[in-house]
Amino acid sequence: MHAMNEAYYRAILAAYPLPPVSQIEARESGMNNTTRYAVLEDGQTIVLRIYENHRSTLKLAAEHELLLQLAQQQLPFLIPCPLRTDQGRTWTTANDGKLAALFTYLPGIKPAADRHDLSYAYGQVVGQLTQAMEKLQLEAAPAYPPYDELLGPDTEEVAATARNLYASDPALTALAEEADFLLNILAALNRYADAIRCLNRQWIHGDVSFANVLIEPEGVIRAVLDFEFATRDSRAMELAVCLAEQLSAPGGLSLTVIHELLAGYRSVRPLESEELKLLPELLQLRKLDVFLHFLHRYQEGLDPAPVLLDQTRKSAAVCRFISSHADHIRSL
Repeated sequence: MHAMNEAYYRAILAAYPLPPVSQIEARESGMNNTTRYAVLEDGQTIVLRIYENHRSTLKLAAEHELLLQLAQQQLPFLIPCPLRTDQGRTWTTANDGKLAALFTYLPGIKPAADRHDLSYAYGQVVGQLTQAMEKLQLEAAPAYPPYDELLGPDTEEVAATARNLYASDPALTALAEEADFLLNILAALNRYADAIRCLNRQWIHGDVSFANVLIEPEGVIRAVLDFEFATRDSRAMELAVCLAEQLSAPGGLSLTVIHELLAGYRSVRPLESEELKLLPELLQLRKLDVFLHFLHRYQEGLDPAPVLLDQTRKSAAVCRFISSHADHIRSL
């Protein structure tokens, strides 16, 4: 590790009452934030997260309050717990103004994206997490909008801007037809906006997927990670997000994946008739949100064209699959 980087990380760690730090390791890091692992002289490992996509203490307040409340419940899996600084806060500010926080280290390994044999277990975890988060009463306001905020009068303007970009940018024109298909789905979903907003609402994780869980070698889910995007939304959106991401994974376009994940969820809690009726639309809403998220990142210069093209292909493939099997999904 570069000496200047090491000093940067150690300056953050100095805000916490910790034993001496033996070393700082890079290991695995996500797309949105920088993650480092501080190995302490007493053998502990602490996770350092540096927030790269926002500098909002309001967002951190919601995420950390939610985690601290969840930690008071008897959960069947582990969750990260923010540590407190010398000043009693759960975050600090780095020398360059970025927000940073320390979390307990959680053991386990990330499952491969194509581990569809875990679909039932994913469904169970989503059901358990939904049940636990139903009890939360946070003082902090949600820092992120619900998924259904994509629907509304601005849809036409968003679609027109996106279509123009795919038509005019040489790096994107090959997938202009796929983008057009997705934007037509977005327009069609507007007719379901009121019904979606009438579904039961609560705090949700908002991004449960294979990328945000840890498993034991035998496949038991040990931990759920990354609550950064937690918000209040339709309760069934939690299930839809996990399902949509399983369908997006290699080999995931299968009704078996849907059957297994739903069975796992229902082993913990029921799925209301209105939630099941709108599940295809919620699944597509998730994929449209992902598509538009990466479109925005491309426009801001945060990702190269291949990243957006990959997300365009995946989102279009999942939305087509869901459109073809919507009636079957509603009948499950």
